[in-house]
Parts: sequence; C-alpha cells; structure tokens
Amino acid sequence: MSKQPYMPFFFGDFLAATAAWEGEEQSLYMLLLAYQWANGPLPNEPERIARMCRYDKRRFSKLWKTVSRKFVLTESGWTNPRLEEHREKAHKITEKRKDAGVNGAAAKWGETPGKTPGKSRSERLSNARALGTHSDSEWSSLVEICGDSCVRCGTHKQHLIGGSLCKDHITPIYIGGSDAIANIQPMCRNCNSSKGQDTTDFRPKDWAERLAKRLAKMTNEVCHPIQSNPEEESKSRCAALAGDSKPEPPDPRKQLFELGKTILGKSSGGLISKQIALSDESTVAKVLGEMALSTKADPKGYFVKATTPQQRGFVA
Repeated sequence: MSKQPYMPFFFGDFLAATAAWEGEEQSLYMLLLAYQWANGPLPNEPERIARMCRYDKRRFSKLWKTVSRKFVLTESGWTNPRLEEHREKAHKITEKRKDAGVNGAAAKWGETPGKTPGKSRSERLSNARALGTHSDSEWSSLVEICGDSCVRCGTHKQHLIGGSLCKDHITPIYIGGSDAIANIQPMCRNCNSSKGQDTTDFRPKDWAERLAKRLAKMTNEVCHPIQSNPEEESKSRCAALAGDSKPEPPDPRKQLFELGKTILGKSSGGLISKQIALSDESTVAKVLGEMALSTKADPKGYFVKATTPQQRGFVA
C-alpha cells in the first residue's frame, strides 16, 4: 500500500457522528483511523488492537462495542470504508500532481533519464518481470534468512499490522529494476514507501549462498523422501488417473537453475544445468553462493575447484 502525504480529516463530520460518544471512545476512534491510514486494515484480533492502542483488555472491550460500529470486517481485517474512499481520492490527486510534474520537466528538459513518463505501475511491473522473476519459495526463504524482519529498520513482521513484509525492489522498477530475487529485499510498509530512489542492499552479505543452500536442501527433500507408503502411493496414482490429483509443487532444481542464471547471467545456463545434473545440489548451491559474493566470478574455475572431473562433465 502506497504511503499518502496526508490524511484528510473533517472535524465537523467527525464531531456530528460521535456526538453521543464518551471522550475516550472518540479518542480511540481517531487513533484507529490513523492506524488504518498508515498501515492498512486493522487485525481481526481485538486483543492485538488493544495492545496497539495500549489499552487493557477489559477497558478496550467496553470501548470497542461502540467504536467497532464504524468499521467493517473484511478478509484483510477491520476497515473504515469512508477512509478508504478518501485514500483513493488522495492517491489520484497525488498521481495527477506527479504526472504533471513529470510532464512539465519533460517539456522543459526532455525525458527524465532512466524513466519512461506515462507508464502505469502494471506496465512497469510487466517490464520488470521480463527482466527476471522469482518464486514463492525463493521469497519465503529470503524472508527467513533476513530474520523475518524489515532489513532497513529491523521491525519483526509479527509487530506489523497484517503480520507480513513488503517486497522492496532494491533498484526500483520505475528506473529499470527487475523482479528477480537478486533485486528484492523484505521491508515494512513505512521503509518501503519512504526509501525513494535509494538502492542500498540491506540483506546479509551471504544471503545468496544461504538461499542457494536452502533451495538445494528442498531439492534433496523432494527427490529423496525419508519414507514411502505403498498404500498412499496407490491412492495417489488412482487419484491421478481419475483427474483429481493436486498440482505438483514447483521443482526446487529449477529454482536453483534460475538462481544460478540470476547470479551468473543467462549465458551460463548450460553450465549450471549440467552441474545440477552431474553434481549434488548442495555442491552447486555452495559454488553459486561463493560466486555471488565475487566481483569477477569464473564459473568453470569455481566448479573445477569444487568438483571431480566426473561431476564436472567438461575437461579443465
């Protein structure tokens, strides 16, 4: 959710709508509107809302009976519909002013370097995905590697409304950044919306090596199950013949291959796929991690050092 520069507040309407309320009920209502504006829907857990507002459970329950009438429960949480209407209006005004500024600069100085004026976010995201994409397992693994916290301010996701982190593009997509995992880091909404054109990578220095190892471990777990159950396998085959089988999970080996291309470039795809086929996944993951930390990576040199001739599949 994009951060708005201001929250419109109509004092006359507010006082008229809460004229019969106690002062503490009015204060709580105003505070919850501010939370929703800054962070999105309130959690569907009254106890969490009480902690956010620093109320004890008993007192909050009494106040919430009145204040909750101003909110609607949605899939995302408690929301004040009118506030969201004003958010949309404010967003349109902000976008209109931004476009006017960009067009004015383009008319005076020419097109803004590194940016294509007039493109919508969906178009920019489509261009970013054409440069590179990432999988759900890559993202979830990266979040765990970063301690389930915002890499910029350190706030743990359990302390964020909604309990989730945003995907921050290190090089923003509006100046040519890709949607590959190499260009993504977890941030809270506030840090993500306030970073501007800052391209600082706040992830741990060894994030690529650790991510590659996690994907390799997932590959081993998928390819080498600990135990097989003949009865379950029979049921699974029957379900497949009947067309009731569930979609297969993504192949971690493919994810390891895509990560390798992100680190080394598309031209190294053949070498990476051969090493995944001939070597064990953990070895490939370790090599990719080392190359990710090297300014001048030599793929063949690294694989020669880490593998035997039989595993390499080429003469060195």
